[in-house]
Amino acid sequence: MRFIQSAVIAAALVVLNPMSRFAQQAQVKSTVPVITIHARRYEFSPANIILKQGQQVKLVFVSDDVTHSLAVAGLGLEVRIKKNHSSEVLLTPSKAGNFEGECSIYCGAGHDRMKLGIHVEK
Repeated sequence: MRFIQSAVIAAALVVLNPMSRFAQQAQVKSTVPVITIHARRYEFSPANIILKQGQQVKLVFVSDDVTHSLAVAGLGLEVRIKKNHSSEVLLTPSKAGNFEGECSIYCGAGHDRMKLGIHVEK
């Protein structure tokens, strides 16, 4: 019984100690900016985003209707977004410029208009 109590106390100290390795990792991960992008026939919302060269960002893609995808050749980004689900991607742009992404899974008559503009600043 004393062993179980000691184990519970030790686990609590690890969780509650703000300087624990686990707490430090959580703090590092929380500093990554998050941008949520909704995919729906026939648009990405927002339609344009701004990123910084060399800065890691988490892109969260959410499909509001059918399965979509996003392909951005200039950034090496390709993600499939399943119907009524989200997909997360960590991206660190290595070059500045303007990049256009497009849905690469046919989703209906307006599919060819489904674009996402990504501007990467220095």
